Amino acid sequence: MRWIVSTARVISEFNRPGPRLAAMTGVAILGLLGAAGFAEGGDFPACNEKAGTCFEPNDTPGCAILECCNLICDLDPACCLLIWDAPCVDLAQKLCPACPGKGPCFEPNDTPSCADGACCEIVCSIDPFCCAAGWDQICVDEALVVCGTEPCELNCPKGATLEPEACGESTNGGCLQDPAQFTPIACGETVCGTAWATGSRDTDWYELTVPESTFLTWTISSEFPAAAFIIAGDCEFGFQIVAEAYAVGCAPASAELCVDPGTYILFVAPATEVAPILWGIPCPDDKGKEPGFFGNDYLATIQCGPCQRDCPADLDGDGSVGVKDLLILLGVWGPCKGCPADFDGDGNVGVKDLLVLLGNWGPCP
Repeated sequence: MRWIVSTARVISEFNRPGPRLAAMTGVAILGLLGAAGFAEGGDFPACNEKAGTCFEPNDTPGCAILECCNLICDLDPACCLLIWDAPCVDLAQKLCPACPGKGPCFEPNDTPSCADGACCEIVCSIDPFCCAAGWDQICVDEALVVCGTEPCELNCPKGATLEPEACGESTNGGCLQDPAQFTPIACGETVCGTAWATGSRDTDWYELTVPESTFLTWTISSEFPAAAFIIAGDCEFGFQIVAEAYAVGCAPASAELCVDPGTYILFVAPATEVAPILWGIPCPDDKGKEPGFFGNDYLATIQCGPCQRDCPADLDGDGSVGVKDLLILLGVWGPCKGCPADFDGDGNVGVKDLLVLLGNWGPCP
C-alpha cells in the first residue's frame, strides 16, 4: 500500500560532522559536484520522485518535488550530496511552499497538493506524500476526516491517572517492544496521555483483566486524530482488534464490546480510519509550544458493565444481533483465543460461529 512506503521514512538523528558543505571552498565543492555528475544549473540525480518529502527531514539526500529540490540544491549542494535535513527543509518552506496547489482537495488528481490552502497544509502535515507526489484517493479520504477541524485543547480532569511516559518517549509500546511493555489500567480509570508522530509514531498499550463477562466501553478524546482499539490475544500467539473507534477534534469516540473473562489490551495511537499517522504531531518545544497543527494530549476512559449473556451473539451489546455484530465477527475471523465471537469455544472464529450469529439474527429475546 502506498502509505506504508510514503510514510515509513524515519527522521534521521544524523548530524553532519563539521561545517556544512556550503561553507567549504569553491574548489572542494566543484570537485564533489563533478564527481557526482552534477553540472552547474543542471538537474541533481538526488531530485527524483522516489526521494523523500521536501518538507520534512529525511535520512537520504534530495526530495521528491523536482523543481523545488533542484532550486534548493543549487543554493545548498549538501542537500543533494549528504542528507535532506532541517536547513534544507527551512529553505524549501521559504522558497517552494507546497500549499495551495491546483487540484481539488476532495477528488483524486495527479498533481501534488490541493487548492484549499488550509486543508492542504493539514493533510500534508500528516501525510507528506500528498504534497510530494500526487493527491490520490488516500489524500482525499484523509481530507474528508481532518479538513474543517480546528485546533483544540484538552484538560486533564481531577483524579485522572497520568500516563507513565513523557511526550517523545515510548515506554508502553506493548507487543511492538521487546520485551513487551504494557501499562495496567482498571475499570473506571481515566488516563491523561500524550502521543507523537514524527516519522514513526507513539503507540500506547494498556492492559485490563476482567474476572467475568464484561461489557467494555473504551472512550478517547484527543487533540490529534486517534484510533482506540480493544484487542484480544497476546504477543506470543497473536492478537486481534475486536472493537475500534476513531476520534478527531477533541470529540469523544468509543470502542464497545462484551468480552469473556480474561486479559485485554486497550490501545491508543495517532491514526484515521484511512491509515496510521506517522508525521505531523511533534512534541512541544523547550518553551512548551506545540509546533504542529495538532496537539499531543488525549483522555482515555475504560468503563465496565454487565453483558447481556442471554444473547451471546449480540457482540456490541445493543440488544439485537445485526450488521455491526456480523462485522465484529468477520473482523476476528480465524484463530482468536478468548474472542467473544468464538461462540463454540474452540479457539477459532469460523463457519460454526457465523451460523450461530445468523441463527440469532434480530432483536434479543
